[in-house]
Amino acid sequence: MLLKKITVQVQSIVKNLDNTEEVPEDVYLVLVDDDMIYKPYMLEHFDTFRRHKEKEEMEMVDVASYYVYDENNILIGQCADGFFIRWKCLSDFLRYFEIFENEDYLLYHDNYYISFYFHLLQKKIHKVDLHAKYFFRYIRIAQNGRKI
Repeated sequence: MLLKKITVQVQSIVKNLDNTEEVPEDVYLVLVDDDMIYKPYMLEHFDTFRRHKEKEEMEMVDVASYYVYDENNILIGQCADGFFIRWKCLSDFLRYFEIFENEDYLLYHDNYYISFYFHLLQKKIHKVDLHAKYFFRYIRIAQNGRKI
């Protein structure tokens, strides 16, 4: 998993989405709040969750968050709890974003407009389970010094 820290707002990120064809399949954009503290294993935990879903359950994880809820049959992920998005899924996001980028009242509700984008694409927002068996398996393997 490639990590690169980008400290900009969502609005700035979407301006750089025009080169999604050049990005490898396993690159994710991780959205978090800059005024919160996250567990040091947050990214490893997500990657373990993703690999388990894709290998054991044969279910592709394009979008996930630690907190997901249903509102009017639309799954809403929460950016403050971490939003993991496969970069290739953002190929049409710039066009989508340009529709409302000057609407201040909407820009403050990034959970909704980001989640609605994936609803339109019919992409499930997975809830990253904190107590999943595979996470504890990962911890045990890591403690024994083996790589998974």
